[in-house]
Amino acid sequence: MNNKAVLFANGEIPNAKVIDKNLFNNSLIIGIDKGYEIAVNLDLKPDILIGDLDSVNQDTLDKNIKIIENKNQDDNDLEKSLIYCVGNNLKDITIYSCTGKKDDQNLANLLLCYDYSSDLNITIISNFKIINFVSDYREFDSEEHQEISIIAPNKDTLITTTNLKFNLNNQALNSKSQGISNIALGNKFSIKSSDKIILFRGIV
Repeated sequence: MNNKAVLFANGEIPNAKVIDKNLFNNSLIIGIDKGYEIAVNLDLKPDILIGDLDSVNQDTLDKNIKIIENKNQDDNDLEKSLIYCVGNNLKDITIYSCTGKKDDQNLANLLLCYDYSSDLNITIISNFKIINFVSDYREFDSEEHQEISIIAPNKDTLITTTNLKFNLNNQALNSKSQGISNIALGNKFSIKSSDKIILFRGIV
């Protein structure tokens, strides 16, 4: 086992097309409360169950699974799982079923991941988007005409992009919506930012 983990939260059930079986090779699979059942229904076998266990059917649990019960109501179950990853040197994190059911929970989860991305390399995969948290310089694979959106929580963040229809050259976004619905021009693009930004890539 290396420092990779795949987490399943209790949000929208992932479509089969967004499940990348290669992600599970040598990765720890963590079910976040009822997210355990989502993983099992996708024919996956979680290694760990984390949460307050208020929504998972405990009668159906694999007897060999490691259970980390945490009743602390100050943190939601996703944060409990991210804290576990930080404490156990799991650095490369992919999260499924993290969005989709409740707008307030969606925003809370995105902001949690934004905060924890200072310590973890987090990728969220929904049924519509791949979401990353980028600081400094990163290159990404893309497809021509793929939708690319950038949100900068810090309005003073300076951003430079390449190979997008509307590139930025060491510029700040004028508003939270200015970076929405850009377009990739080829099979790769890059982003350089002076502070952390949230990147959305459309699933094609």
